[in-house]
Amino acid sequence: HRHAVPENIAVAQQRILGNVNIGDRAEKLINALGNLGLELADICDSLELPYEDADIIGLNKKDIDDNGWWTISSLKPLGYRVSQDITKEEFLERCKNIYKLFEGFKEKALRQLLIKLGMDSEKIKSIGGSFKLFATLMELCSIALESGLDLVKHNKAIVSRWNPDIRLDELKPLFALADLRISAAHNSSEGKIKAALEVYGIDPDSMSSGWGIAVDQVYDRLAENLLKIVEMLQEGKGDLSE
Repeated sequence: HRHAVPENIAVAQQRILGNVNIGDRAEKLINALGNLGLELADICDSLELPYEDADIIGLNKKDIDDNGWWTISSLKPLGYRVSQDITKEEFLERCKNIYKLFEGFKEKALRQLLIKLGMDSEKIKSIGGSFKLFATLMELCSIALESGLDLVKHNKAIVSRWNPDIRLDELKPLFALADLRISAAHNSSEGKIKAALEVYGIDPDSMSSGWGIAVDQVYDRLAENLLKIVEMLQEGKGDLSE
């Protein structure tokens, strides 16, 4: 099994960071996102929507599993090594590259999924961007879990309880990543950057020797939260075979 990080570099990083190198972190993150795509495709199938995982998140889990994520040009850079002494600007640039993993989320598929779940099409028009559409879906899922209702079978009751002003804790890392991506491209305020870093438990004052460890924290927190999101969808959708 090979990673984009050469073995000698991975060994050196392990001495500093423990037994997890950037390639392992990238693989965990990519696999978590791939599993999310499969869960979303399963829900679409139950609603008779013709969307596979690649149609929803822009990644095909089978292709990744069959060929290896490191062979896919859009994913390979996620495994490029990160020196521990990188600057804040280089850290933000890596955040921008990590964000590209989520740019494959498809507005059309997510809109159609929400409509099938009973959301008003006019309300959905006011929800801009694939991240916010995905967040809306997860908010519906959260309502299903809290109420004991089934996301698909009891969709009307769930939609009636939706509050557009609520943002789930599980989604904060995704929105924080988007803010860090914007910060890499534009001169965002330090306050906005600091708030996004806090979501990942990153203290700028502790990065005097370099921002490499902050990159690891972003990978780890994103992967952890994606796994939670997958679990939420698995529980919220119930048994679709019944």
